[in-house]
Amino acid sequence: MRQKSSKSPVNTAAAARKASGNVIVSIIVCILILAILVVAYRQYRIRTIMDKYTTTAYNIGVDQVHRLDGLVKNYVSDTGALPRSFDDLISVPPETKGWQGPYTSKSSLIDPFHHPFVYKAPGDHGDFDITFPGKDGQPGGTGIDADHGNWESPRK
Repeated sequence: MRQKSSKSPVNTAAAARKASGNVIVSIIVCILILAILVVAYRQYRIRTIMDKYTTTAYNIGVDQVHRLDGLVKNYVSDTGALPRSFDDLISVPPETKGWQGPYTSKSSLIDPFHHPFVYKAPGDHGDFDITFPGKDGQPGGTGIDADHGNWESPRK
């Protein structure tokens, strides 16, 4: 003889519905956890890429200072005098003999962070100073906000 199951078909169906509800909730929780992990990793990668871009832009600004230093020296070699401002590198200053420019363009006088390079003649560190004000565009600073002048070595 066959024994009857103590569970009725109604109880079995309710238990199956309850179990399938738990599975769906578990799947949703797993998907949410994965989504949070993906977003966190993406933010980390974006921050890493932006840090590399900023460091590269700073290094380009440092290189531009030394390139501008060479252009000013070319101007001095041609004219026998220091330029009064960077504008003298772009267009012929009045009463200047030997000018063979333009030595540069106006756009090359702007650093990678969209701040103008600073030219001072006579300079505090030599005949003339060219300063890259860093990312913040303000005097002083540390890291990528630090100033860099043509009297310093090209790489810190």
